[in-house]
Amino acid sequence: MKQRNVFLFLISIFATFCTNAYEFKGTHYTAQMYGCDHTAVSKWIYVYSYFVRGCDASGATVIRAIPHVFENGSVTAVALLSESHASIHTYPEFDCVFVDLFTCGDDCDYREFEKIIVEWLKPTKVRRRVWVRK
Repeated sequence: MKQRNVFLFLISIFATFCTNAYEFKGTHYTAQMYGCDHTAVSKWIYVYSYFVRGCDASGATVIRAIPHVFENGSVTAVALLSESHASIHTYPEFDCVFVDLFTCGDDCDYREFEKIIVEWLKPTKVRRRVWVRK
């Protein structure tokens, strides 16, 4: 009988922990930007610089950001954030850029990230999706 009581006690502690555990909430923003300024999309140092500026503007804390330049001039950059991660992929041959900002908590604002990126790229069309995790 004592083993059963101990087992039930441990289950109740586990259940309490699970219900009071961290609330996984945040935002996942993705965007496809078309008709971007060709010069802005083609210069990897600008891509990297504005990408990091956008992450900072969102309120995220950039731990490390790494760009990679492909032979055709396309750039992929990823940022490790205290709040999660972000990425950018450019396609200068099509003047297109795809971005992603995945954050945890309530402190980051994807709209500020997008504002910096859009002001720099000047896309003619933006298709965005935002998932709010509660």
